[in-house]
Amino acid sequence: MTHETIIARRRGDELVFLCTRCGHIHRHGVGNGHRASHCPKDRGGEYFLQEDVDAVYGELTDDELHPAHEILHSARRGIHSVAEYLGDAGFLEDAGKLSVLVDVLAVYVDYSADKTCRLEELAGVVLQEDVAQ
Repeated sequence: MTHETIIARRRGDELVFLCTRCGHIHRHGVGNGHRASHCPKDRGGEYFLQEDVDAVYGELTDDELHPAHEILHSARRGIHSVAEYLGDAGFLEDAGKLSVLVDVLAVYVDYSADKTCRLEELAGVVLQEDVAQ
């Protein structure tokens, strides 16, 4: 039986990858070979894990960019829906905070053409706001 080949990056003593089946990050021990997925049961199964020996830490390949965009888009859409629901239910302050979060995600957490994510910059902004309060 042939299983899908998943390319993973080495992080210390683990192989790590963003799963296109469920959108979660999975971690397995080092070494190429067959693995049982960590996905929810309805998306599970097995795959062949292969280490990407040419991967550069801090960079995403074109194949990794697409699922990253999909996951971030889904997260923003879900948070936006909850904000609308809370607003309709009269929880305006909470709805406003979630709406701000959606805007922040749109600005700072976007894997752009240069394959960067501004999470460090976002963390700095959040820390500055916490200090100001």
